[in-house]
Amino acid sequence: MHPPRIPGRRRAAVAAAALVAVLAGSAPGVAQATPGPDTAARAEVAPAVLDAVANGQESAFFVVLKEHAEAFGEPRLLGSVLSVQREQARRKGRLRKALEIGSRALALAEHAGDPAGIAFERANLAELHLLLDEHEEASARAAAAVRESAAEPYWSTPYALHAAARVAMHAGDGDPDGLLDRALCAAVEHGDHQARREVLAAQAERHTRQGDPEQALALLEQVRAAGAAHLLARAHLAAGHARQAAELALAEAERAARAGEHLVETEARIVHAAALAALGHRQESTDGFAAATRLATELPYPAGLRYAESAESRCRSR
Repeated sequence: MHPPRIPGRRRAAVAAAALVAVLAGSAPGVAQATPGPDTAARAEVAPAVLDAVANGQESAFFVVLKEHAEAFGEPRLLGSVLSVQREQARRKGRLRKALEIGSRALALAEHAGDPAGIAFERANLAELHLLLDEHEEASARAAAAVRESAAEPYWSTPYALHAAARVAMHAGDGDPDGLLDRALCAAVEHGDHQARREVLAAQAERHTRQGDPEQALALLEQVRAAGAAHLLARAHLAAGHARQAAELALAEAERAARAGEHLVETEARIVHAAALAALGHRQESTDGFAAATRLATELPYPAGLRYAESAESRCRSR
């Protein structure tokens, strides 16, 4: 989710107060509401909430919402705040911090007895462990998320299946294609456009890895979201469109750097360096890989560092 600019404190306070009034029984994603008698009220609140959460930055919204949650002892509401903050930390590349926040959000979901929230937080923790190259932990978390959502389909089911598929893709076990197909069906069934975009992006990445970049490009045409441009560049590079890949990857790296989205920035810089190598710009490519490696090391982003090293090794062997 990439909402608009952060509003002033007054608007944030209104959004937080309104959300407190109608969020009872909602899912951990702040803007994600479950069906119920107050669905219309929640629909009115959603735009204010989206306006109050933005661009991976801390805002008055969180301050006010935390005050309400802690004052009324509402674990689901506080879990919602932590869930968004966990995502912010992940985008910034603060993976250990994201893991810490996500663990707190999971504990709150467990305390609230919220099966959908439990599955959602476990799925997110699985992906964080994957980014940290901790495959055993990732597999355990993803399997637990799928089990949690298996008894009864929840809004979090596509996220659990998506996380399990990503673990299977990167850890080399399981059936990622089957999991992604199930995740896509669940996302469509629940009308969750965000989940659908994430699954399509994962399917595109899978096709690129398997040597079918044209199918990946077709899938990415349906995504069209900030944060997916590096996947588009990677697919273009695999399809032999090195110049287009270089332009897309550079633009995305610069956008992500400005937004503080350092995981995406790392991956975009790797694709840009590989595209430069394909264009015959060897020194620029070497410099690009060095910059990506330095960023992945500083964050740290272990999976990104491994990706940079393997991509550079492939370029040198050609």
